[in-house]
Amino acid sequence: MIGKTISHYRIFEKLGEGGMGVVYKAQDTKLGREVALKFLPREWTRDAEARARLLREARAAAALNHPNICTVHEIEEAEAETFIAMECVGGECLKARIESGPLDVVEALGIASGIARGLAAAHAKGIVHRDVKPGNIMITDDGSPKIMDFGLARLGGTTQITRPGTTLGTVGYMSPEQARGEDIDHRTDIWSLGVVLYEMLTGRRPFAGSRDQAVIYSILNDEPDRLPTLQPELPSELGEVVERMLAKRLSLRYADAQRVLSDLVKLEEQIEATRRSRSVASAAADAPPSIAVLPFINMSAEPEQEFFCDGMTEEIINVLAHVEGLRVIARTSAFAFKGKAEDIREIGRKLDVDTLLEGSVRKADGRLRITAQLVAVSDGSHLWSEKYDRDVEHVFIIQDEISHAIVDALKVKLVKEERAAIAKRRTEDLDAYNWYLQGRHFWQKRTKRGFLKGIECFQKAIERDPGYALAHAGLADSYSGLASYLHLSPDEAYPKAKKAAATALRLDPELAEGYAAMAWIRRAYDRDLRGAEQELARAIALNPGYALAHHWYASLLQDMGRFKEALAEEERAHELDPLSIPVRRQLALLSSGLGEWGKAGELHRRALEIDPNRAIAHAAYGAHLIEMGRTEEGLSEAERSMELAPGEIPVNIYYGMTLFFTGRYGEAADKMRETLETAPFSDVAHFFLGLAYQQRGTYEEALAEFERVEQISQHVDSASREAAVGVTYAKMGRIEEAKEVLKGLTEQSRETYVSPTRIAAVCFAIGELDRGFAYLEDACERGDPEAAFLKIEPWYDEVRSDPRFKALLRRMGLEQ
Repeated sequence: MIGKTISHYRIFEKLGEGGMGVVYKAQDTKLGREVALKFLPREWTRDAEARARLLREARAAAALNHPNICTVHEIEEAEAETFIAMECVGGECLKARIESGPLDVVEALGIASGIARGLAAAHAKGIVHRDVKPGNIMITDDGSPKIMDFGLARLGGTTQITRPGTTLGTVGYMSPEQARGEDIDHRTDIWSLGVVLYEMLTGRRPFAGSRDQAVIYSILNDEPDRLPTLQPELPSELGEVVERMLAKRLSLRYADAQRVLSDLVKLEEQIEATRRSRSVASAAADAPPSIAVLPFINMSAEPEQEFFCDGMTEEIINVLAHVEGLRVIARTSAFAFKGKAEDIREIGRKLDVDTLLEGSVRKADGRLRITAQLVAVSDGSHLWSEKYDRDVEHVFIIQDEISHAIVDALKVKLVKEERAAIAKRRTEDLDAYNWYLQGRHFWQKRTKRGFLKGIECFQKAIERDPGYALAHAGLADSYSGLASYLHLSPDEAYPKAKKAAATALRLDPELAEGYAAMAWIRRAYDRDLRGAEQELARAIALNPGYALAHHWYASLLQDMGRFKEALAEEERAHELDPLSIPVRRQLALLSSGLGEWGKAGELHRRALEIDPNRAIAHAAYGAHLIEMGRTEEGLSEAERSMELAPGEIPVNIYYGMTLFFTGRYGEAADKMRETLETAPFSDVAHFFLGLAYQQRGTYEEALAEFERVEQISQHVDSASREAAVGVTYAKMGRIEEAKEVLKGLTEQSRETYVSPTRIAAVCFAIGELDRGFAYLEDACERGDPEAAFLKIEPWYDEVRSDPRFKALLRRMGLEQ
């Protein structure tokens, strides 16, 4: 048969042979896809009645469309042969995997759950497989099980293909009613799945015998050895589930596969939760000491002294962050508990730390009264406490004493460089220090007024001490913030930011904050990714506990297509700043790109559990749900964010994006235009306004918006903008211009990273489907976060019905 063409299939490889026929790999010359052809034994189709039954059953199986079922394309008769054309499934046969020994319980439950899903879908259409066994289960490359040979199943209620009183199936996996030759229903598949699960867990079948007759006798009369007896480490509940699947009396067996699935999933979740708990406990035993410095409470009569308390807290955080071997929670997460009367143990759980430093400050008449105590989260006991009553000018000495006391209490050994970092003072001028603290206080608000007030304070600090490098770094961050948060033109803000950052580094070449500030400018304004990487690497080397630098570095690595490195950096940022929404969103996106949707969702849900009234957290979670195709839930979260923070620019943009990705293009355009009234420099708002115009067919307006993006671009990468232009040209019928855009993108990809999804979009727009799918495959292989948008991005609407696209969605975990 090799090399022969039958019907429109060209055969080029033999895959296997068994009692149900011979299987070959072939090329479908009509559709250009690989298929598997199963040639059925001729005795099955000798008479017209048998042939008619077979055709009817195969057509019923062909109606099944489920990721855990091998798809049947068609059944054909040609050259005296009857064969079924089906999906060609790669991977490993479950039988071969079991032959290597028992499977891990979680792996076994995952495979059994997948099989149960497929069976539930088939049973809902009245189709019974009746030969479920490891040899008929393929484990695909992504670990998902595929049930094979549904083309030979029988439609419920019809006569068997074989003669009445005979059986069809494999002896070791037959149900009692099947072994007796009785009529069967879907519960026979549940029995067979129980046998398969038993074998995966133990490496042996529950019913054995040297001959078929002995095996059948055992199925009809014997009870198998109980799972806890063979594998004592398995939970007793799992043994009960398997016993119920293998109940000989139909009334005691599971009534349907959906109930089996529900119990299997619950068991899998319970076992994984237990393992995670043990893993966390084990990791905690080996983990380095960790601390969160909670905001010091202002006990002064003047409310404006609050900035001084916040500044003291931040200074201690910054000093401790230089200590290698000590995990210090970043300011963003520590300050989430400001003004909240939460239990110490609950705060420690949310921040995942062993110890908390808390204190209070009273500043009056030139004196400081400071109390500080280091508390063990586990039992609330005090590891260290101290009171200070000094003149205000001794504030630097007090900070040093507190930092050294914490290091001593936690028994962290300081090397010479770390002692120098703790002892180093950036200014001796108390007024300059006060202005700097006020500047950071306002900068942390991340509002237009906050940035402007921060600039004013940093400039006053610099007037007092022109050599104060930290103040120059704060000035750079404030100007960058005005541009990043869309309050000032990038061309006006970033040159001032760059000058301030350069001054900070000239004054103090060992200043991590200065390198981080310069890195952001190089990335966002200069588009010098390599230069930005060097600056961030230096910042992290100088201050390994600098969460913001790790976060920015992860974002930069993502831009460069280095996704695994980006994920590692973002995970480090998350360890240091567990409550930061930008960090969580970035970590979730990177996880989604690698298909880890459960992890991504958990990150968002955790943020909302900690702070249910934070608008941007709802907005980010809504975006995640939309990416997964859970439209109604996503819109609900987005609307909640708008209720909490109406008019806030980032929330507005998230909401407009949500409207766009749910197909409400007119409303999306309205929201983006509204955003641009208060944030005219938002390239993201201009970009999505252009995309909304594109989808509504107003192409000239779309091109005008994309041109505006190019003029002010800092958040939208050039490849995304170029792809949008190329797709627009194609929709306008300007194919040659679209091809020029495609050529430019491919040339650009040789010099720097370009998301393959962008090139694919233009390929699809001009009709080059095979090439487009090749790029999408590349994006999925790399773990490109842009691939997380496959399910909702309208650029892919024209190829959604293509089996290749559906396969990509399944691989990404976007289609069940």
